[in-house]
Amino acid sequence: MLRRWIRGVSLPLGLALGVLLVSQALAAEVKPTALPQEKAGQSPEARTLLVGTVIAVVPDSRTIVVDVPLAQDVRRLGATMSDTVRITVGGAPAGLDALTPGTRVRIEYRRIPTGNKATAVEILRGT
Repeated sequence: MLRRWIRGVSLPLGLALGVLLVSQALAAEVKPTALPQEKAGQSPEARTLLVGTVIAVVPDSRTIVVDVPLAQDVRRLGATMSDTVRITVGGAPAGLDALTPGTRVRIEYRRIPTGNKATAVEILRGT
């Protein structure tokens, strides 16, 4: 009887654990500690790389809003973009007008005292 119970519980428990681990891995944020272009001796800026969907772009304030799916929630990220932010499509440079609601993007940003500042935005095609 105990063996039957263990067999009956182990499969669903194993599947649930596997789904949890995979969902956490897919939703994990990538936080590199240093980038190659940073000079030696300087403390690296904490940068974060996330994949999500553009919700809004405000050209006047150069602000982008991206929804990033996490395990069970959606994180809404707003970030300002300077004139030097790298916006690319398939490795080629693109303009701010290429960012439209519904577009899937990979956004690299860093925290600053006034909020988030995007350092690179890559438009993802075919996803």
